[in-house]
Amino acid sequence: MIFSPRRPIQNVLTVVRNNLERLWTQLAILKKFPPPTGRNVPQHARAAKLKWQHEQKLITDIRCVPTSIQTRHWLLAANLSVYSPDELDQLDLAIDGADEVDEDLNCIKGGGGCLLQEKIVQSCAKRFVIIGGLDKYSQRLGQSFEFIPIEISPIGYVPIQRWITEKFGGECSLRMFKCSPVLTENHNFMIDWKFPKAFASEANWKAVNRQILCLPGVAETGLFIGVAEKAFFATPEGQVRCVFPKK
Repeated sequence: MIFSPRRPIQNVLTVVRNNLERLWTQLAILKKFPPPTGRNVPQHARAAKLKWQHEQKLITDIRCVPTSIQTRHWLLAANLSVYSPDELDQLDLAIDGADEVDEDLNCIKGGGGCLLQEKIVQSCAKRFVIIGGLDKYSQRLGQSFEFIPIEISPIGYVPIQRWITEKFGGECSLRMFKCSPVLTENHNFMIDWKFPKAFASEANWKAVNRQILCLPGVAETGLFIGVAEKAFFATPEGQVRCVFPKK
């Protein structure tokens, strides 16, 4: 989710300074939103919190660029102004979740299938902040999340999988839903590269990302390297931990 507010950015950052579970308890009491499940909780919680702050006049004149159809629906339901990147391509702040975040705030994203749109709008933002549970935080990428999502052109899904496994090892699989390949909102396929554990412990993920992107037919990878300036993690104790890159 991307924000372009005209008021000071500190007002928007209050959105991420709340424990997500505590937030949903408050919202359930208010009966404003049905509680979501699974990986959609952070996105839905952000939209719900923004609506509440907007109604309370804590944030005014905020403009949002969603990174998925689902998030767009939640923002519209919250009566917030929604734009596409071709309408609003210079943004103040991007706030998003991640599947795994390391000590340098490098991220693996795309488990939900929207990585190309997420990376496009993130690149339009001056600042990028990660939000999620503390279980997403690792010393190195690959410790808790075992694959890299990669969005590709449908015509190249067979050779791309072969090229990746020959170069880096591991296994690639075409992401499926029931009997058909998963189609992204850009009408591409998703493959999941399950890298070897030994490879992950020593990998130069910046170089790996660059090499995969050079393969014909690859639209984008789920590696977000060196773009996040800070992260907010909700702890099991109900606190919020702010983390900056170690390097």
